[in-house]
Amino acid sequence: MRRKILFALLVSVLTAAALFAQESAGFLGLQGETERPEFQLELDWASKYVDKGVVYNNQALLFGDLSLEFQGLYLGVWGAYNLSHFQSRNGYVGEERGLYDSERKWRFEEVNPYVGYYYTFDEIEGLGPLTLDLSWTYNHYPTMSEENSAEFELSASLDELYKSDRSNLALKLSAAHDYKIEESWIILGSTYTYALDAEGEFELQLDGELYWGDTKFMREYDANGNGLSFAVFELALNWQASEWLCISPYLGASCALDSRVRDWTRQDDDYGRFNSRRNYWGGLRATMTY
Repeated sequence: MRRKILFALLVSVLTAAALFAQESAGFLGLQGETERPEFQLELDWASKYVDKGVVYNNQALLFGDLSLEFQGLYLGVWGAYNLSHFQSRNGYVGEERGLYDSERKWRFEEVNPYVGYYYTFDEIEGLGPLTLDLSWTYNHYPTMSEENSAEFELSASLDELYKSDRSNLALKLSAAHDYKIEESWIILGSTYTYALDAEGEFELQLDGELYWGDTKFMREYDANGNGLSFAVFELALNWQASEWLCISPYLGASCALDSRVRDWTRQDDDYGRFNSRRNYWGGLRATMTY
């Protein structure tokens, strides 16, 4: 009950902050689109919980992301709500169990507040816009708080490495460090979008990410030394249903790159049993922006 109250208070604070920022922007005479705050809510139903290419829960979950952004400064909270828990108050409801160990079927299993700041250099000669982003995230697991941790992430992205009338290619490099468990990893990602119609109502989006981890990171996969762990891909169809609503069905896949990681996916203990050399999942995402 206390956690639900705290989560409700956090949502209320974010909502109040959005309204306050909007009123402040009007009072200061900031009427431009780039000069007013942006409030965003994302709801995502996924058939599996996959993080950095690893399947942590083999059953469906609902993810939510509530954020407020104003002139590069943003804060928000991301959560995972379990829809088909492996346990209920009357005992087990399935043979396999995922990341979470709880006696309640319906509940938030992960609540991660975050804050950050980004700045875009409008035009870099020969490269286009460049965005630098620094963020801090606290990873909170209500059912196993001993696993709580926090991380910093710094990223640089070329937002228009290639751009035409209907397509765009962006490239992003991120470095993250979890200072509780002392793990570090690097992500090389890219996003390609292609508008299917002249109005931009329908758009195909292909995302790809490569994960490199240090020795501590790779040790989770019973691998000695650093190396590449997984490649992750996602193909989505973005439908801009209205000015403020975008609906995106998607398919995702991950592939183990290191032979030691592939061996780990064949194990029957820990979370290797939920994984294979290639993992697949799907989902439906709704993004509301105001």
